[in-house]
Order: sequence, then structure tokens, then C-alpha cells
Amino acid sequence: MRYAALLLPLLLSACAVLESEEPLFGANLIAEARPAEGLWAMLEDDACPLPTSADLSRWPDCATPLQVSAGSVRYLGPNPQVSRRPVGWLIARGDPLIVQVTSESGRSSYGWMRAQGGPADFRRARLAALYCPGAEADVAGVRLVADDGCRAETRGAVRRAAALQVGEGAPAVWIAPAAISR
Repeated sequence: MRYAALLLPLLLSACAVLESEEPLFGANLIAEARPAEGLWAMLEDDACPLPTSADLSRWPDCATPLQVSAGSVRYLGPNPQVSRRPVGWLIARGDPLIVQVTSESGRSSYGWMRAQGGPADFRRARLAALYCPGAEADVAGVRLVADDGCRAETRGAVRRAAALQVGEGAPAVWIAPAAISR
């Protein structure tokens, strides 16, 4: 798995992912756009074959299964290093949309998303994690933390980092309602 789009690095709390000590986006900033609830496939890239059923045993290795519901997302894949407990998430309005994934400790990680289709219950998106900007990109409000990546201090800092990094992203596709088989 190259990077499994956005949520796998965020669920793993991978190093160099843009984080904050506490959530920077609140309910007053939730986007009208929201993903359809159910089983989603996070694809490594456009060459990954799209899963055609909720039978996870038939999915290609380049597809990561996630259960999406209102306000939370849960990893369903085979990696034992990733918790299968639901984590809170919020999609903040803007261009691009900002995805905030918040751990039980209260620390948040960020990514960007572009919904494809209508704003409500969309079933396709492109997205990626936001990583620490390189040394050449001085982003106001983002500070490096020794051996621990970087921290965003404001919503504006997250948006500035997203503006620098937004691009193709990886595809995410809704597969089925909640029913899942292994």
C-alpha cells in the first residue's frame, strides 16, 4: 500500500502529518458536502481496480476499506497496527474541503478533500493527508516539533498548508451501505 490516500496515515498518526494539539475546526464550520454513509474504498491511485462488492476478502491489496458514518470513520483493513475503533472526523467547508481526524487523546490530523458529485451524500472524492511543509515553504502558523513532525496553530495555517499541497490526491469511492462481509 503506497499511502492509502488520506485516512490511513491519519489513523496511524504517521510522522510528518500536519497535526494540532486540539481540534481547530468546530461544528460551526462543517461543510454542506458530506460523504454517503457506508463502506468506502480508499484507492492507492487510479490504476487500482475498484472493488465491486462488500466482500472484503475479494478486494485488491491497493484498496483500503473504511466504514464512514456521521461524525466518525473506522478502518476495516488487515493492518494490525491500525485501530479498528471509530475515530471522530469533521469535514470543514472551503476550497478545498479540510478533513480533520481527531484521536481519543484530542490531537487532530488534517487532510484535504475534493468531493465529486452533489454536495449532500457524495459517493466519490479525491483526497490526501496534509504533511509538514518542507523547509523551503515557510507557512505562517505551522511550527516544526523536534522528532515529532509539525503543529498547526490556527485554521488559517491548515488552509495555507492545504493550498500548497492540493493536487491530484487519491480516489475514494463509496461501495455499499453498512453491510460488510469478510
